[in-house]
Amino acid sequence: MGTEATSATQEPKTGLQFILIHGSWHHGGHWKQVQQVLEGRGHRVYAPTLLGNEPNSERINYPLKEIVQLLQEDIVSRDLTDIVLAGHSSGGYIVQQLAQLQPQRVQKVIFINAFVLQEGENLLGFITEEPPTAENNYSFHRLAPFDWFRNEFANTVDEETAKAIYASLVPQGGQPHSERQNLRTFFELPVSKAYIFLNKDPIFAGLGMQNWHPQFSTRLGEYKLVEMGGDHEALLTNPTVLAEKLIEASSDLN
Repeated sequence: MGTEATSATQEPKTGLQFILIHGSWHHGGHWKQVQQVLEGRGHRVYAPTLLGNEPNSERINYPLKEIVQLLQEDIVSRDLTDIVLAGHSSGGYIVQQLAQLQPQRVQKVIFINAFVLQEGENLLGFITEEPPTAENNYSFHRLAPFDWFRNEFANTVDEETAKAIYASLVPQGGQPHSERQNLRTFFELPVSKAYIFLNKDPIFAGLGMQNWHPQFSTRLGEYKLVEMGGDHEALLTNPTVLAEKLIEASSDLN
């Protein structure tokens, strides 16, 4: 499924099976350093690239249903089970959709400064201020200006590192972010839930709104909160600690 970070070895199953879902402007390869740490701890990792986010591919505005359906088929074809399904940022609502489609395969969902949407909501409803020069529909088909990204996404690293991360991002279609979500069954699922709060992420503070926690975390009902020092790009700016926090968030499964 596009660019991905995944293990190819056919060894007896050990540890936990993580599936890592990226957010906007990212692809599966951005999880590489997190994956390496998790695998070094004895876990299995699959980090797919969502349809429409493949590097160097044509930018097509795919609908949410098509993106989730292809991901679901991919996971079924790989026969992945007992999944710890983790989503970052806009990957949160992808986790929600996938979990309610394949509840028998998912044992835990983890949200990493991620949107947790309710029935009928969309992501755009939480964006009250657009990045400078972005089009009115916030389509994501071109990247926000570097200065905005630097201040809001990669604010814990030096400018050279932030530029390297920015250069690796991919434009994408924004249609899924505007679609009203059908999440009738997600909150009824008997799966364990956790929220990893990156406490140096200023995005919502800059919009005059509640931070990721408690704005979205508390929507999960009963959940485990894990906090770490990290900006929004922690998968690239603090990957070792993020991997360790994923393990900590899943400690009830060991």
